[in-house]
Amino acid sequence: MTLVRVALVTAIAIACSGTNGSGDPGATRKAPPAATPARPAMEITYRDVPDEKWRRAAEIVIAACRDVLAQAGATRAVVGAFKSPDGQVMPYLMLVESTTADGAPAFRSTAVVLGDKLATGGGPAAVTAVLSAAGFPAKHVTLGHLLELLYLTGAVDLVWFSPPSAIGWDGVGRPLIGSELARSLEYTQAGAVLHLYRGAAASSGGFTPPTYERLDVTFTDKATYTTAVLRQNANRTAWEVVK
Repeated sequence: MTLVRVALVTAIAIACSGTNGSGDPGATRKAPPAATPARPAMEITYRDVPDEKWRRAAEIVIAACRDVLAQAGATRAVVGAFKSPDGQVMPYLMLVESTTADGAPAFRSTAVVLGDKLATGGGPAAVTAVLSAAGFPAKHVTLGHLLELLYLTGAVDLVWFSPPSAIGWDGVGRPLIGSELARSLEYTQAGAVLHLYRGAAASSGGFTPPTYERLDVTFTDKATYTTAVLRQNANRTAWEVVK
């Protein structure tokens, strides 16, 4: 995935995290300019929302994205659970897709709902809250859903991974270029461990075989987590803790 696409997807997620209305309740209200165009009528379809909680989450996403949908010229939007190819979902990780009046793609984004608001940019606390509410790690979530959650909350730097909404579900488990190292989510008796990889900077002077770094995100049975960075040794036989 290109950096441009990462930036675009990030901007879309941030756009949906904003709130509507005036930020200052005491501000003087002004009439809108006469030339302000009216929003196009929006047809909303709810898909894969099995109960009222899912329906409410979908409504929260649509409400948060109304402005950006209008700016994109969308006239039809479909919102529902962000499903993996085998049909798995994670509460309340949603996908909204939209088209213009002529059927052209307009706006597409994922979003995660926590309580009555989006958890976008909520960091580690939001990750723990969402996963805990989903019953994780006793109840397993897919690697792709976990990566999407880490992306939306901004809890882990994107130098370590790309979310499935950007690279596709088939890219989630793809090995790092030039290696056999692939992202993985391992469940243990104590919780779960997420392994992420990236290439490490080569030392100066002469040819140095590429080395790699690994980020271990270790989850407890309460869905809290710690992180550790390890680097592969020169012989590629072991991993040594960096920080």
